[in-house]
Amino acid sequence: MSSDKQINGVTNMTRILIMVGVLALVLRIQLTFAQDAASKDAMDALDKALGQPVPAVDQQSPLSTQQKKYSEKSKQEGSISSQEYIEKGKSSLTNKQYAQAVDYFTKALENNPEAVSAYYLRGNAYILLWMYDLAKTDLSSAIAVRSNTASSYRLRASTKRMLGDLEGALEDLDKAVSLDHASEKAFVSRCYTLAKIGKIDQAIMDCDRAIEINPNSAEAYSSRGLVWTKIGDKQKAMSDLNRAIDLGKNSSAEYMRRGRAYQLLGDIDAAISDYTKAIEGDTEQALAYYYRALALRDKGEKDKASADEAKAKAIYSGIENAVFK
Repeated sequence: MSSDKQINGVTNMTRILIMVGVLALVLRIQLTFAQDAASKDAMDALDKALGQPVPAVDQQSPLSTQQKKYSEKSKQEGSISSQEYIEKGKSSLTNKQYAQAVDYFTKALENNPEAVSAYYLRGNAYILLWMYDLAKTDLSSAIAVRSNTASSYRLRASTKRMLGDLEGALEDLDKAVSLDHASEKAFVSRCYTLAKIGKIDQAIMDCDRAIEINPNSAEAYSSRGLVWTKIGDKQKAMSDLNRAIDLGKNSSAEYMRRGRAYQLLGDIDAAISDYTKAIEGDTEQALAYYYRALALRDKGEKDKASADEAKAKAIYSGIENAVFK
């Protein structure tokens, strides 16, 4: 009888321990979802401010690698501080203080090395600073932590393209499109990349798809306009590029692209005029300086061309990789 009581006592104690463990797990999951919801709200706000999506929090994986790796204490002490740094970094990005943003995101990652949004956002900041090697590294880290986010692949593709790796860029864009069939920006980027490789029909199909998704996409129209220049269709090219300028919030980029189309179609004076407008709108528009240098050289104005080329390379030394030919 005494033995039976001991067995029952052990059994009851085991049940209690299991129940305590289950309750702790439930509370941990609830805490995770609360933190994820707060992060998503913050990232949605940045999406509106910067016009590009931040990797969404994976609501299906409450017990992530990060949670398994860090204790509750480290999460409570580190994650709050990390989130504060992330918020400061996002504010800096919005205010175009990109170097300061990099510093804040770096501090966030020091507290939480698996903060995917900090990798993603620091990668954005590096892109805006024309530091594509560092941007590529950060976006690869974001993908390593969360591999199912289309925007991370799309942005890493842009760094690969700027570094001259067109095939690698296309591979990432294929992945981005497979993850998000409604990503206008992924289709636009793939259109542009396919055109650079020389796959014109596929490029036009992607730009058409982007316009179907968002009929007001200036970037889709300007990218398709450039594709038309590859086959010498000036009428369609100018129609799309003029439409892009009408729609474009970033008129500097759209003037730069129309200028490139004029240049490829042989209208050098019109090209120089558009490049100058682009530079007036954004003095850090490296491609506009570089393209204008090419146009000025065609006109025999070598000194002005050299000055513009020097400005372009001072902004980004690998500017030749970005040229649309």
